[in-house]
Amino acid sequence: MGWEALFPPLAKAWETIGALRNEFMGQNFRGNGKVLAGVHDSNANYLRYLAGGQKKFTLLSTGTWIIGFDTEAKLESLIQEKDTVSNTDVFGNRVACCRFFGGREFEVLSEGAPGEAATTAAVQHVINQKTYACPSFTDGGGPVPHSGGKGKIIGEKPASAEQRASLASLYCALMVSESLDALGSRHDIIVDGPFSKNLVFLAVLAQLRKGQRVLASDLRDGTTAGAACLAVMPDGILPHVPLALTMIQSQNLTNLGDYRANWQKLAHENSQ
Repeated sequence: MGWEALFPPLAKAWETIGALRNEFMGQNFRGNGKVLAGVHDSNANYLRYLAGGQKKFTLLSTGTWIIGFDTEAKLESLIQEKDTVSNTDVFGNRVACCRFFGGREFEVLSEGAPGEAATTAAVQHVINQKTYACPSFTDGGGPVPHSGGKGKIIGEKPASAEQRASLASLYCALMVSESLDALGSRHDIIVDGPFSKNLVFLAVLAQLRKGQRVLASDLRDGTTAGAACLAVMPDGILPHVPLALTMIQSQNLTNLGDYRANWQKLAHENSQ
């Protein structure tokens, strides 16, 4: 298209492209003020886990968006309608990814109740009462095509902050599992960011992902730590930075499998 001349020269993420101007250096500034090319936020998060020595895994970088990076998924299996895409890591490798507007959807569905308010008892109540949150509560359908803006609750409406947060946690776990299916995720699942502190979301996801381990990262700042790695790899060799991961145990919720099957059917019908 002849666009190359409109862009600056390509640089590696860890390469110095300039120096911080004096007016941005405070009185107590320390360091040499090098400005590196840098990296996109969720890609920086992925770099942090590569630096931790992880090999075959799916990273869920969570926040306003939930972005999944899978080291083994094949690019030819990506499904555009289910919001699976390709990213390129700092080394130029293409990585299959999935996207879901999870943080925003949780906020809308929970009406501001925090993830910490969710309980497994309340989730079991949702399952027993056959209350379903059908996608999507934002304008993006994520893994459920054509569902953007069609979100609704079928069944008993949640009445308390605990119930709203629990329904939202269950819903997000179901949607993330659909994203992981679309991506073809088969190995360990590492959850980083705010959702790594939502124990109910983690436990439901662990029960949904048969044959896969769900690991919660102790980090809430994987993105920052990944970007910081760039400052200590001027030769392009990634440093090893140890990780602390906690394996999540399934809560063995009753009838979750049947509930999921009914939810999938309702979600599909609601998106038509």
